[in-house]
Amino acid sequence: MNAANDSADTYPVKPEADPFWKFPFKAAVCSNCGASYILAEQAKQQLCPMCCKAALEPQSNPPDIPVPELQMPFTLDNSAASRSLAGWTRGVWLHPPEFDPALLSRRLSPLYLPQWLVDGKITGAWDTQVGFNYQVMSSHEAYDAGRWTSQQTPETHVRWEPRAGQIERLYKNLSVPGLEEFPRMAAGLGGFPIQNARPYDPAQVLPAVVRLPNIPTSKAWTLAEPRFIQEAAHECQGAAGGQHIEQFNLQATYRGLNWTLLLVPVFSTYYRDDAGTVYPIFVNAQTGEVFGVKRASQKSGWTWTAVLASSALLVFVLGFLLTLAAGLFVPAGLIGGLMFVLAVVLALASPVPAVWAWQFNRSRSGDQ
Repeated sequence: MNAANDSADTYPVKPEADPFWKFPFKAAVCSNCGASYILAEQAKQQLCPMCCKAALEPQSNPPDIPVPELQMPFTLDNSAASRSLAGWTRGVWLHPPEFDPALLSRRLSPLYLPQWLVDGKITGAWDTQVGFNYQVMSSHEAYDAGRWTSQQTPETHVRWEPRAGQIERLYKNLSVPGLEEFPRMAAGLGGFPIQNARPYDPAQVLPAVVRLPNIPTSKAWTLAEPRFIQEAAHECQGAAGGQHIEQFNLQATYRGLNWTLLLVPVFSTYYRDDAGTVYPIFVNAQTGEVFGVKRASQKSGWTWTAVLASSALLVFVLGFLLTLAAGLFVPAGLIGGLMFVLAVVLALASPVPAVWAWQFNRSRSGDQ
């Protein structure tokens, strides 16, 4: 792990409350992953909560960030997050020493992740195919008790009809990722429903670190436009009264686009595997959902395989010696035979730990 020797006072500090963040802050950046952060002025030097591989360093020219409009509170405390981690770590039979709920809990760090919120008015024309459910009765013949019977079974079919029209709507607070890595993280963290958001409160932000967006609004539009189309499709489906919709086409103009920032809360922690590779873990501070990579310890797997193989050899030798002593003591031959069986069982089981660890890590290689 890289370590920075800079003291907390070497960060660029706003001596007075910033009009945007409304508290004195300092800017920091991770030399390993390049993530940019805002920290409270009194915050101590700390590890990057995203990659967990390097200490944060001063950033003299932080990116321009708009005023945060909303944030979601930390509804879970450290104890609740620890319980979520304990449940998440279960099931990893052979794990690295640091893959331990108690250690992961001690490393918990509060972190705010950025999401963009965009408002805008769309005006245009649309056309689509709308599906309407309808019921039909199907007859099924069955042979029972020496005679044929007919059974009527309702089935749901869909009737597709074309629809078209005009739309003029204002949509507000459509969420768009502020981080390139957020869509992948969201698959494990679950959602952050906008209804849980509250007005920005600097007092809530002070204890945490704020990750700054790496997707500027100039590039976020390619992610925002599908959100507008999705909302428009849902509304047009409702207006048509259908239960299904497909092939939705929208020719629209977008006006009055307004971008603001939403902060969503997570806890960050990490562990190292046998090779020293660092794996960050994140806990949704609203729901307790956990996102991270689980790794088994291949080293522990080989250790247990060696122990079982050695035990099998030892039991085999003892069984062989007891068999030789059967001429002097008859029961020794019976015990020796049983030990031969036990040796075979141990020998067959010996590869299991190493193979299990390998298969476990291989099955989760796509999570990285």
